[in-house]
Amino acid sequence: MRSLAPEAKITDEPIHVAGQETPRTTERADTQPTQLRGLLAGGQGSSSQSGQRPAASGYLSLRSTRGQVMHALTICQPYAHLIVTPARELPRDLSPKRIENRRWHTSVRGPLLIHAGKSHNFLWPTALKLLNEASEEAGSALGLSFGAIIGIAELVDCIPIQRKDLRDPTEPASISAADRKKYPWVVTHQHSEGPNGLILANVRRFRTPISWGGSQGFWFVPDRAVETALINSDSVPMPWETATRGAA
Repeated sequence: MRSLAPEAKITDEPIHVAGQETPRTTERADTQPTQLRGLLAGGQGSSSQSGQRPAASGYLSLRSTRGQVMHALTICQPYAHLIVTPARELPRDLSPKRIENRRWHTSVRGPLLIHAGKSHNFLWPTALKLLNEASEEAGSALGLSFGAIIGIAELVDCIPIQRKDLRDPTEPASISAADRKKYPWVVTHQHSEGPNGLILANVRRFRTPISWGGSQGFWFVPDRAVETALINSDSVPMPWETATRGAA
């Protein structure tokens, strides 16, 4: 499998859309409303504790907390696309992304809106060619979104990751023994780079992206702004999720 390392640089540069305000925040856990932490179907705890995958109804339990907000994170394309797209729709050389690499550590946990940034700086020709070929084989348009919220995930952890040679896809990532026990797939995951890896689970793709301006780090979106998109969203499970938790 080809490495994405040479182009896989994550930026925290802010993205603004005229006429739309996107308040900024730090990644401190105490800024997150209690109602947003570990939302699962049936009102259970976090996925790491309950062993169940959240359906859209789990995230939609926020509907009773009007005026609350969700964390969002701006991610450059095509990496945002790789988070919310099932493996069957991707070329063989590109795997779904379940780690977001950042320079900083965070203690934030819970629902995280996936925002595709406006930048085209990371759309290297080879990746576009592979994605277009996969779309043609599937009989659909590529449909990369920019400057829009395209899905939601559960941020379940943030772990240190080391990889000596980012250009060598065969080199396993180095993580602690405790993290290896919890996330064995991280060692060989195509997108494990570090130095800090935000572990994403229970991803749902919005059928209709929501046009929105982004910002640096974590920022907030009113929950009412994404209710309709959550109702019209599809689960994007990974093999290790379906093997351990059952269907959404």
